[in-house]
Amino acid sequence: METGLAVGAYHFFSFESSGKTQADHYIEVVGSWDGMLVPAVDVEYYSSYEGSIDVDAIRSELQLLLDELEAYYGCKPVIYTTMTAYRTLIRGEFTEYPLWIRNIYYQPLLGGRKWVFWQYSDKGELEGYSGEERFIDLDVFRGNEQDLENYRIYHLPGEE
Repeated sequence: METGLAVGAYHFFSFESSGKTQADHYIEVVGSWDGMLVPAVDVEYYSSYEGSIDVDAIRSELQLLLDELEAYYGCKPVIYTTMTAYRTLIRGEFTEYPLWIRNIYYQPLLGGRKWVFWQYSDKGELEGYSGEERFIDLDVFRGNEQDLENYRIYHLPGEE
C-alpha cells in the first residue's frame, strides 16, 4: 500500500448465528487482497449474554468460524477479546491462535500465554482523525515491523 499502513478486517462474533454463516459472510464482504492483515475475530459479551450462554456451544461455533477463515485465508485468525470473555470462553482453549486483548486498566497477564496485540485505551485522540466518535481505540503490537509482516497475507487463494 502506498501509505505503508497495515490494513485488515475485523469481525464481531455473534452468539446468535452459526460459525459457518459468519465465516461465509466475512469472506463475501471482505474478500481478499494481497498484503492484508490476517482476519481478526472479536469475541466479547454483548447485550444480556454474559452468564447466560452455553460456553461449549459458543466455543464450537467459534472454532467452526476460525477453521473456515483459516481454510480460506491460509493462516490462523487473531482472536480479539476482553478479559471477561477471555476468562470464560478463550482461556485454556484456542491456544494456537494469536491473541489481541482489550484491557484498558493494565497490561494483561494471561498466565504464561502472550498477547500479540493489546488495546490499552478506548480514549485515544489522534491528530487528523475526523470520525463521528470523539475517541478512538489505541493498540500496541508486541514486535517490530518485521514481526508484523508475519500477520500479513500475501498470495491469497485465486491470486496468480
